[in-house]
Amino acid sequence: MAGNIISLDRARQDRAATLSHAVSVDEFAIKVACARDPMFWVRVKRPLGGDVHVTDFQRGAQSRAALADGLIAALQAAGIALPRRLRFSDIAPMGASDPRFHGRLAEAIEDVRIAADAVARRHGAALRGLDTRPRGGKVDAEALFAAH
Repeated sequence: MAGNIISLDRARQDRAATLSHAVSVDEFAIKVACARDPMFWVRVKRPLGGDVHVTDFQRGAQSRAALADGLIAALQAAGIALPRRLRFSDIAPMGASDPRFHGRLAEAIEDVRIAADAVARRHGAALRGLDTRPRGGKVDAEALFAAH
């Protein structure tokens, strides 16, 4: 029995390429959604400057590549190339490292890292650092970029 071996990364990239994002812009935010996945949600707060504030960042059942594409779509809609920094609010509850949450904090940090790296690479830059810190009962993240 012959079979094809496919790369999991390639399959995820192919899936992300077929994902259609709906981008909406109002006076308060730029929002990116996916009609096929109501749990997928990216929201970037306006006004925008050198620092971009991402207030919602959920991939739902989509891949990390699709989530990164959603963030890039929001930045493109805003006319932002490479921000000085990306601030992500409330990426996970403080107790998300508790085993009952099945590694939710680690997953959220990896989602942010991959998306921030995709933004950097798109503009010929590098992710200089990724920092997390508690705020209230949740965890925030901040990505800093270094131009090449």
